[in-house]
Amino acid sequence: MKTVDEMQAVLPTSVSDLTKPLQRGGLRSQVSQRLAIAIFAHHFQPGEKLTVQPLAEQFGVSRTPVREALMELESLGMVDVLPHKGVRVREFGPQEARELCHVRKILEREAIRCACGNIPREQLESLQQDLMQVIAAPPSMASSKATREIDARLHATIAFYCQNRRLKEEITRYSTIYKALSDAYYIVLQTSERYVRTEENLEHLAIVNALLSEDPEASQQALGIHLDTWLDDYIAERFTETNVG
Repeated sequence: MKTVDEMQAVLPTSVSDLTKPLQRGGLRSQVSQRLAIAIFAHHFQPGEKLTVQPLAEQFGVSRTPVREALMELESLGMVDVLPHKGVRVREFGPQEARELCHVRKILEREAIRCACGNIPREQLESLQQDLMQVIAAPPSMASSKATREIDARLHATIAFYCQNRRLKEEITRYSTIYKALSDAYYIVLQTSERYVRTEENLEHLAIVNALLSEDPEASQQALGIHLDTWLDDYIAERFTETNVG
């Protein structure tokens, strides 16, 4: 079983990070994650063809993990595998973002209901203390990075302690696309010299406080508000008003 730390996201800071050497082990998942981030960051455009051999050379791996990664992205609805035409990037707009976050909300609201009362208090108290420190700090690159790390840690903790293997596996399967969406969004914020929403830490704190109170309904409500707010902010930032409608 993976630990909470192993379930956390790798947090790239720019599209150029996507070409850095891969770590040992789990090549398929690493390639999937980097390709997904590149798609959401518009490094690959909708309709663009993805070819196995050039990607394998770019990542410094064999063709097998690239093929496996593309199959995973197809199962997540990010690319289309067309007979005799190869793999092409799918369109991703506001409606696709809403549908993805709808699925995430269903899975994680159930996970937090199951995890409530099972997460060790020392882990929650550690999250609470870290959040209070970030909330008290002025917005900066450091506080923005800390916010992202806490977000990954909190969501991984909820999935880890939900005590439902199939639910955790499904959250983990979808985490490739969730993490990629968030990472690409944060890359955009950083390149425009802006920081993560400070309100995100308050939303996280509300989730942690509800979990400390062992209140499943309050935990679900706080998580739902957090995911809804993030989605609204993402759509407003990434798409024009004409596309949103």
